[in-house]
Amino acid sequence: MRFMTENDLAGYLRPRESEWDLALGRYRDTCAEMRRVMDRAGAEGEDLPPGPVDAHEAAARALILTPGTHLLHVAQKVRALDNVLGLSANWPGVAEVLIHDLMQLIGATDSEQAFLPNSIMFMPTQTAA
Repeated sequence: MRFMTENDLAGYLRPRESEWDLALGRYRDTCAEMRRVMDRAGAEGEDLPPGPVDAHEAAARALILTPGTHLLHVAQKVRALDNVLGLSANWPGVAEVLIHDLMQLIGATDSEQAFLPNSIMFMPTQTAA
């Protein structure tokens, strides 16, 4: 007889992370690093080093190319595209409009605050010198 309190193999297994969760985690990490690098470069009056910029772009590309299974994933892809390509710099507000429309499809009224974490909400647009 087995009891509910007994440890078994299932009790030791962690839920398997999805491909999306891994890609999003990497992207969030590179966003946080980009913020630190941008703050440091701004304070010191220096250019951004290519390493973190390339890592951010690669993580964004990986996230965008990872198959999404929810509308939220599409909204996160829109935000990543905006961060990497600077959509809002050329078309002010376009990312917010697209994300708002996607969130309305699932009945969310405050999409920016409820569904997109601060770590990827906004990355300042870099302009070429």
